[in-house]
Amino acid sequence: PAVRAFFRNGGSRCWVVRVAGTKARSNDFPVPALAMATFDSAGHLERIAPAFAQARSEGSWSDSLRVSTGLLSQPLELIALSQAGQVADLAVNSPKDIAEGDLLRLTFQQEGYVLMLAVESASVVALSPPASRMAMHIAGSRPLWFKTSLFASPPSAATPARAQIFARAGQTSAAIAALIHWPEQVDEPITLDLHMALVDAPAPGALVRVKVGGDELWLTVQDLGVAGEAGSPPGEIVRLTGQGLWRLLQAPQPLPGNISSVEKLSFELWARQGSDYSIRLSDLGFEARHARFWADLPTDSELYRDAGGLFEEGHADLTVVKERQELGRTTENQRFPLAGNGTPSAIFFPVFMPTIPDQALGPVKLPGTKLERDGLDRFDASLFLDPELIEVETTSFMAQADFLRYLSFTPRRLKGMHAALGFGDSTIIEEATLIIVPDAVHRGWSLADKEPPLVAEVSSPPARPEWWHFLECDPPPEIPLVAQPSSGHFLNCDIQVIPAPALSAGDEPDTARTFTLFWSSPITPANLQF
Repeated sequence: PAVRAFFRNGGSRCWVVRVAGTKARSNDFPVPALAMATFDSAGHLERIAPAFAQARSEGSWSDSLRVSTGLLSQPLELIALSQAGQVADLAVNSPKDIAEGDLLRLTFQQEGYVLMLAVESASVVALSPPASRMAMHIAGSRPLWFKTSLFASPPSAATPARAQIFARAGQTSAAIAALIHWPEQVDEPITLDLHMALVDAPAPGALVRVKVGGDELWLTVQDLGVAGEAGSPPGEIVRLTGQGLWRLLQAPQPLPGNISSVEKLSFELWARQGSDYSIRLSDLGFEARHARFWADLPTDSELYRDAGGLFEEGHADLTVVKERQELGRTTENQRFPLAGNGTPSAIFFPVFMPTIPDQALGPVKLPGTKLERDGLDRFDASLFLDPELIEVETTSFMAQADFLRYLSFTPRRLKGMHAALGFGDSTIIEEATLIIVPDAVHRGWSLADKEPPLVAEVSSPPARPEWWHFLECDPPPEIPLVAQPSSGHFLNCDIQVIPAPALSAGDEPDTARTFTLFWSSPITPANLQF
């Protein structure tokens, strides 16, 4: 209403300043089936970890967001491969088929090897018959070697294994794993049993690192369920199935010669907010030199920083650079809700990423209430004012503001409504004629003590006539509602009392009033007697 009234009264340009406290947090989202490999300055592989995106701005607004991916592949023809898989010659139809920053995947199906290679340079070397095609010389960097099957024979279930689950970047939890089923074919899933609670288990689409002895498997979860209970005290066993790649520390010697396929990879990133339609970004790259590198997706702070110099009268859209605007916008001309998250030395690569985005992951659960994560746990004047300009008098106000922005040991942007003076080195508002603080009229609030959790009422047992066949039929009896059959009477031999599943909720309802329920039971088909 304040903005509408401003324009109705003849205003020509309106700026909206968002304010929040220091506790405002952005949600992190695991990107399904996408891994990140980081390298040192010498180009040696340091570590592999799952890829995480972040919400483009802070707050609980993204709690209902779900993220999925879809792999795009363009087949290529290989002419030659040398130097540990880092140099290759490819036959292409156009020089535009390969560019710096592309990710190539070479598959050696007979030996079971997979090579991921980032293109560092690409140049046309000669025409090759037929004349419509040409050869391009590709120099790659930071090759990643994997194997689809590491063992000549399946390891036994007693082989020690340990799974590592990544809650967010830099935070992990571990679980004891048991190998249940080892595939004989590459396209068959691996089955693991993890000693952990179902609510803590990785969701379908998440990446899990499994160490079997000294070997390392990166597994994309495709399905999971409860297998039973074990241990003392009893704990849940989560049965997990998926497909993955075994990491190799160095290139195989000699290089395998039977190359079954060469592909240029890109992927789609999909996002869905609650019950809204999904939006997507397509043709995204895995490496920083790619023109559409997915990790270049800007946050709102990056997008709007120093944007005033590029603002044109009459346009409601702010941009930083054209490439970033196009990368951050979908085909529906909407701002994509996610921002990238990576390091310049990293290469991202898919691990059995599906071609159809059928596995969606939500945000990592953060501590704190929604108001705390929105930066609104305290409602007072500090939200709307810069703390170092509150007591400054008019005569010295501009001098103090310029000192904070430019001359202090740690220059910073101004906060609250004082941000209208400008952002960084670019003066956005030369002179504000009117400043309105409409949200300051709200009643204040404070953090209340937590209410005791609600206890679910126990539902009454259903009527089971088969337990009461010995009752008189005339008049028709009223079937007692009990949880156990009456002792002292003959019952059918196949009647068994099965405990009710344990029901639990994953998280609090999000902004779309959506929540997830989990249930589990110690009863499995092996426990039942027939």
